[in-house]
Amino acid sequence: MNKAPEKREYKRFKFRRLLKISAVVPSKSGNILEVLPSSFEIFSHDISEGGLRFDNMKQFTTNAFFKGEWDIAKKQGVETIGKVTWADRYQCGMNFMMTGQDFKKNIRQLALRTALHA
Repeated sequence: MNKAPEKREYKRFKFRRLLKISAVVPSKSGNILEVLPSSFEIFSHDISEGGLRFDNMKQFTTNAFFKGEWDIAKKQGVETIGKVTWADRYQCGMNFMMTGQDFKKNIRQLALRTALHA
């Protein structure tokens, strides 16, 4: 059986944690987005420089936006906006948006530490 070619730009690695995210919605006052003040927890499975896979307990649909903030090392946090690009009954995938080189570097360092402790 032939295996389908990998479509992902970045390699995934295990990242099993409870993370806090907040919904990002269109503002009532105009053509901008706003982060809702309440956050909730999700359980992640894996991460890459390009995105995150997590449980879909709240039945998110594609094109939903979220802001996420979490620690990837002691006193080293990351913050990003993401968009759900796929979702099924149990899990969904979020692509990171507006990430800079520092963000990607931090994710690569996390991948290295994860590989060393596997």
